[in-house]
Amino acid sequence: MEHIQIDQQYQQYQPFSRNSSISMLNISGDFSQNNIPSILNIIKDNLKNPELLNDAIYEIFSLSSNENNRNILIYNGSCETIIDVIEYHKSNIELVENCCKVLIWFLNNEDGVLCIKRKLSTLHNDNKRMITNMIKNICTQES
Repeated sequence: MEHIQIDQQYQQYQPFSRNSSISMLNISGDFSQNNIPSILNIIKDNLKNPELLNDAIYEIFSLSSNENNRNILIYNGSCETIIDVIEYHKSNIELVENCCKVLIWFLNNEDGVLCIKRKLSTLHNDNKRMITNMIKNICTQES
């Protein structure tokens, strides 16, 4: 994977496409870093449900703006899980774009870069290219 430059403007909050006004997630208590394994399990168990996935990805996006949360997310396999979502729903542009916005946050972390590169190395070249191009497009749109 070629190196992707992250524009400094992107590191601030970016709009996140979300159709649902009410979260479909059913996680008890306030959503926090303690729920990260739960939300990743929700994603893995509901891979066929794009509406629920979009809500779950939104929650990960919200958490990932904090560096400590980002480290916990990466450690718990979020990069790999998000790339699995992209592969499964590659024709759902909104969901893929939202997943890529989360991956961009992970590119600000050395472990995140390594996890993304490792997972991308297992993908077919077309999927790898789609993901890297989407990330580049998002970064250039925001600058």
